[in-house]
Amino acid sequence: TLANSGPDSGQGKFLFLDSIKYGNNSGGVELTSNSAAPSTEGYCLSFYYNMFGTEQSFIDMAIESMQNPTVGKDRRTIFIQFNTTVDIWKKQEVTINHKSSNWRLFIGAYVEGPF
Repeated sequence: TLANSGPDSGQGKFLFLDSIKYGNNSGGVELTSNSAAPSTEGYCLSFYYNMFGTEQSFIDMAIESMQNPTVGKDRRTIFIQFNTTVDIWKKQEVTINHKSSNWRLFIGAYVEGPF
């Protein structure tokens, strides 16, 4: 990781996605979770993010059904945020309601521009 890339205080862990250094040719990095079980009560995902920078960038989160992955993917965006001009950490909460089959979470960070 880069020096000074995480929060200055707080508890827990952070994830640093360097989409320019580790991304593919389109400047993107994507993480995929393990399979999660369906739930009638849903899941609450709470996190902080900071997207300060000069490049055109965005992050997104999506869930994908694993009911029949060979036929087609049921992928649904649950959060998307484009870059900001203020260097602050923002809190976000997302509710995941997926009751019919196992699912997995995708977290992506993307940068557009010359690399």
